[in-house]
Amino acid sequence: MLGLTFRETLDGSWHRLSEPGNELRCVVDVTVVIPSVTELLGNTVAEISGRVTLEGLATDRAFAGTLGIGSALREKRVPYAFALIGDDGRSYRFDGAKEINVLSIPRSITTLGAYVFDSEGVEVGRVILRADLRDEVMQFLTTFRPTRTKK
Repeated sequence: MLGLTFRETLDGSWHRLSEPGNELRCVVDVTVVIPSVTELLGNTVAEISGRVTLEGLATDRAFAGTLGIGSALREKRVPYAFALIGDDGRSYRFDGAKEINVLSIPRSITTLGAYVFDSEGVEVGRVILRADLRDEVMQFLTTFRPTRTKK
């Protein structure tokens, strides 16, 4: 089966709920693996992995999770979800989505709002990330690679 792989870098800020005025840096480097290009408009859930920095919580930490590509047309959103281990050794969950707005496609495909939860499911922070496709569109497009997957 023919799949697709690409990379994306999202950069922005986050804050702890306990310190809403203290914006901290957040960077997420994501590798996306789509299992089958024929399922892109169906219920495709891509696997994601990469590195994340949430300043003051997680420094260049590996993560793995999912990207809900199939919901882009159906729900007008692309959810990102992944687990990570913080610098304190505790587990955290990152849940966010790109909200698709047909009146503002460039902004909606480059902006990701997210929440950070601790291992108990308690929200600890909020995130806003952006991909700068205008300046890096060629670099982004060069990351697309066909892949062979078993299915």
